[in-house]
Amino acid sequence: MGTIWNHNMKEYPWYCRANVLVTGASGFVGYRLVETLIETGANVSVILRDVDFTSPFLKGTFKGFMANQVEKTVCGDIRDYETCERAIAETMPEYIFHLAAVTQVVDARRMPLQTFQANIIGTANLLEAARRIAPKQIKIVSASSDKAYGEPVEMPLNEASPLNPVHPYDVSKASADFIATCYAHYYEESVCVTRCGNIYGPYDINWQRIIPGAIRAALSGEQFDIRSDGKQVREYNYIDDIIDAYLLAGHALRYRKYNGISWTISDENARFSVLELIDIIKGCLNIPLEYRVLDQAKDETKELILDSSMIRLDLRWEPAVDIYEGIGRTADWMRSYLQSRYVIEPPRYHRE
Repeated sequence: MGTIWNHNMKEYPWYCRANVLVTGASGFVGYRLVETLIETGANVSVILRDVDFTSPFLKGTFKGFMANQVEKTVCGDIRDYETCERAIAETMPEYIFHLAAVTQVVDARRMPLQTFQANIIGTANLLEAARRIAPKQIKIVSASSDKAYGEPVEMPLNEASPLNPVHPYDVSKASADFIATCYAHYYEESVCVTRCGNIYGPYDINWQRIIPGAIRAALSGEQFDIRSDGKQVREYNYIDDIIDAYLLAGHALRYRKYNGISWTISDENARFSVLELIDIIKGCLNIPLEYRVLDQAKDETKELILDSSMIRLDLRWEPAVDIYEGIGRTADWMRSYLQSRYVIEPPRYHRE
């Protein structure tokens, strides 16, 4: 199946010895971003809200991996402006990668106000603090989602497609994107947005997501519940390919012509319905996977097709890990993770 990480990733010399601030570092994607930046020689600082002992970032800290390599950990919430201002003032970053957010559709539906506060106000706080502390000096990548498009007017979706959100999560991401482009165009701050589909890979233990949830169910001999009708079509991106896109986007902000772009990141070869993806997982693991279609999710877009022509042309970005290799790497890590656990929790519904 190969190693769990993509060791053929590009090198990023422009981050070597650069001061970089990451929000959402304790999350699945944030952790891998921090790890990659440290590998490049960057001076990485983070804003950390929760002490989540399941987070690979915190596990790394207490094992000594991160403790000696993260420059500064600012404990606080991006919904608090003073936290954002202090983090930027004390670390003086050249780059900010903004990943902190309420990320789950189900959670956003249950707590829309907290979602708006974190995803919208949190983004505004961070951008305003950067503008006030170091005007036009910091390159900021704001991580968004294909769900910001809402119900598509036409497809494929790209940088010029209108945003048409209704669901609380979709609205929160689209609103954050508008705020980011406001700071880019009106205040001339160096800001871009990245939008992609679902991200998967090693260290993801959010069982609401289809890939880790289904792999765990298969490896533990449990039945997997599909909350939707199984026909929703999404793109599934291996984590290192997305990290590559984020880092290329940050570097591109050296050039003013890329300021304010909402990059669309897409692997058209990894576009599947939920049921098709389940078949791929079963094939990669070569073990049975029993599942049940609940058909309870009624408020999500049936199909999202993205067009990443611009980022491929301008930044020479290309996905390097296909879905079969990616599932294999994820399953290899999951086996080791589950074997280290005394109790395997029953699978939960995934977000689709």
